[in-house]
Amino acid sequence: TEADRETLEHIVEGEAGGESYEGKLWVATCLRNAMEKDGLTAEQVRVSYQYSGWKENVSEETERSVAEVFERGNKMHDSVLWFYAPKLCESAWHESQQFVTEIGGHRFFSPWEE
Repeated sequence: TEADRETLEHIVEGEAGGESYEGKLWVATCLRNAMEKDGLTAEQVRVSYQYSGWKENVSEETERSVAEVFERGNKMHDSVLWFYAPKLCESAWHESQQFVTEIGGHRFFSPWEE
């Protein structure tokens, strides 16, 4: 929905506004995968996955990254769900998950295959 898109843009800007376009795509991919996996709206995934980043002023690059992942369906990975910024905090929990890649200041993870 339009409300979801706006919420997603604010989250991506807050979480990855200082990152590259690729970094923004990866964060948007985490959001989309989580929404699809759990059947959540953007606001629900923000609360459930504890995204704390939020910026009111969204860049054009962030808008493009959200559109690329959500409107065009071009995800960076099929199962990545989580990320964190190791320069800002430590996370043994994230590190216990399956490491996928590091882009800019974020490390990305997916669940272990069962």
